[in-house]
Amino acid sequence: MRTSHVSLPAFLALACALCALPARAQLTPENKADNPYVPQAGDLATQGWSVLNAADKETQDTDLSGYTFTADGTESYLDFSGDANPLGGLETVYLALGIADTDDSPIEMTRDDTNAFRTDNVYAKVRFERSADAPSMDDLRTMYPSYPHGNTTVAPKLGLYVDADGYFCVSRIRAGETATQEDIVFEFCTTKVRYADVSPSEGAVVVRIEFQTFAATTTAPSVRGFRIWVRNAADDAAPETCLTAGLGYRWTQDDETKGYTFDFSSLEQGDGCDWFYAIDSAQAMFDQNMNSTALEALNQLAFSATGGGFYSAWLALNGSTLTQETLENYDFGEFNAFLQGNPMDNLVTDWASRYGVDLMQYATPTGRRLMAADGADRTHGFNAFLLDMDPKAQVEQRLQVTGIVPAADGSVTLTVRGPEGCVLKNALNSAGILHVTRAETLEGLATAASTVVPVDKLAFDGGSATMVLPPADDGAPLPFIKVTLQPNEPPAAE
Repeated sequence: MRTSHVSLPAFLALACALCALPARAQLTPENKADNPYVPQAGDLATQGWSVLNAADKETQDTDLSGYTFTADGTESYLDFSGDANPLGGLETVYLALGIADTDDSPIEMTRDDTNAFRTDNVYAKVRFERSADAPSMDDLRTMYPSYPHGNTTVAPKLGLYVDADGYFCVSRIRAGETATQEDIVFEFCTTKVRYADVSPSEGAVVVRIEFQTFAATTTAPSVRGFRIWVRNAADDAAPETCLTAGLGYRWTQDDETKGYTFDFSSLEQGDGCDWFYAIDSAQAMFDQNMNSTALEALNQLAFSATGGGFYSAWLALNGSTLTQETLENYDFGEFNAFLQGNPMDNLVTDWASRYGVDLMQYATPTGRRLMAADGADRTHGFNAFLLDMDPKAQVEQRLQVTGIVPAADGSVTLTVRGPEGCVLKNALNSAGILHVTRAETLEGLATAASTVVPVDKLAFDGGSATMVLPPADDGAPLPFIKVTLQPNEPPAAE
């Protein structure tokens, strides 16, 4: 019987891989931001989707082809709210989208390098419905991919929902003072972010689940944390908001081993305490029957069967976050000024995380001013960083003037657009700043001084920025104009 409230609204859970993957999983590394996986009506009946947490074989074998799609403007979403949906009345059951590599093998979140971080991102465009009750943490801890459950231990990595007051809530692990199994608390933590603050209409949002994995050696167990970001899906220029900011732990460095782990004394202790520990990782510490090696794999993205909707999903995998040791031993050229302070949390590593960029491709050993080790074009990468776009995009990295409107008083209204894949509003609120150079002649542009245009003097519309340039002090016409994006003043090192 379906209750009067939506109990598990568009609940998201990433399950680890101790189960057999669904045949030909739908979500693969080929699904990037410019090529997301978008569910189609026939997908659920044929491949890539499965039932999680079924109580019996009949539920496990449910025909999923009856799920409906609902129109939302020019697109549609897989609607989990319909009463006629095959799993619509089962509030503890989840519908899971399979994740796998292009050859159907698991996507392992391990790294071959020692003393290195690996960054993996899973994106989902979804819509939530509010829930009066939190999802059952026991269901999450013991969620299985198939019936019967047996003794195989498979748990989801994390959970996310919206409560009755409209706040996002995230699964959290709290470690007590004794660090024993009895002293570990599994709970849902209410974040400081309201759904309506991200999407005023409480419609579609883009959720980014960011995993950071550290391995001290190639054989040592991995240490992994996650944090979750959201933004308004209706506005490509909308900034991301970190749901877990200040509510988790911070990474800490072991001075002897140069390794990194969680500082379990840092819970909610200020800046940098954004990282949450995964449900399965906490359980694996005490459950010797758990195959912890299988917990390294991205396997499924699961949704509540009773509420919310799913539009699309994509991946950005195997990026890197730099450690203090890396910064001491390698030169990153133009990136260096932005890498000071906290190597785990700065503009460069955040950009690299969003686009799955391996920063080590831009590194050379300290003292060797050469091209990056594997021949990567570091200037191209740095320009992509300033433009806040994917360096792998095959587009010319230049600003294009799309409008020049002179006024009678000598002022000029100027509109510029970034390359495809760049949203200037985001770029100019990050590492870049606009410089405008004006001259009476074309030759004069080479020697004329540039003027900085502050971001608060710009009007943004999609990928464009518009500004009003004042008349020259002496009233002379300045018809030749050059616009460049240059590095803003990096934040001061801590």
